[in-house]
Amino acid sequence: MISGIMCVYEEEKMAPYAIRSVADYIDELIVINKPSTDKTEYVIKETCRDAGLPLHFEDSYLRLRQARLYAFKKARYDWCLIVDGDEVFHTEGPAGAHKLNEIIECGISCYRAPMNYLYLDTKHGKRSQPQKAKHRFLYPNDDNVKPRGLRDLPDYDGTIFELNDVFKFNCGIKSPERMYKRQWWYDWSKLYDGPLTFDEWITENRVYPSKEDMELELRASAVPYDEKEWGVIPKMLRNSKISFNS
Repeated sequence: MISGIMCVYEEEKMAPYAIRSVADYIDELIVINKPSTDKTEYVIKETCRDAGLPLHFEDSYLRLRQARLYAFKKARYDWCLIVDGDEVFHTEGPAGAHKLNEIIECGISCYRAPMNYLYLDTKHGKRSQPQKAKHRFLYPNDDNVKPRGLRDLPDYDGTIFELNDVFKFNCGIKSPERMYKRQWWYDWSKLYDGPLTFDEWITENRVYPSKEDMELELRASAVPYDEKEWGVIPKMLRNSKISFNS
């Protein structure tokens, strides 16, 4: 059985897609919410209720690494799946959430696989060509597994099994502001001891006059997503009203 682990901040638009893409393949969802100001809590609870997925939802100002470790302690099952609030798993094809129960039977210590996404260069405010970066996303839930840092680096001596097919798609490409919020959370989790507002972070670290000016510059450098060249968008998103070419 599998526990889903999700750390979120202001993901009201994408979290329902992320949850629905794995709801049929996990047995509970542990959500640690860096207190959001939008409807993130409401949509997550509603989506889990509609899917019949047991949910543990908790607000916390824990830094990202500590939040994930805390969520692991809350998990009840033998395997933990990292599910970000803006990452949607495939549910058909050679790889995806529908394959989770098959791959955990192999007894490997950790799985990682490519994830499609449009890379956002937060230092220079530019978006480049889509890339496939390998992310570790499935762990056995035991005392030797410690997701560490921003890319789920495990702190243990187990075997890492690399899968070649893309399991999930990062939807952060749709909102440059949200991508910056993720970067803000990462920076906040590494550098700051207490809450720092997004507006304060922009002013102090990115020298944008406002969120609107920031989005305007980022959208001007947006790259359309080409499925034929970079990979199929998950079914959950193809059936939505989200456009990846705007």
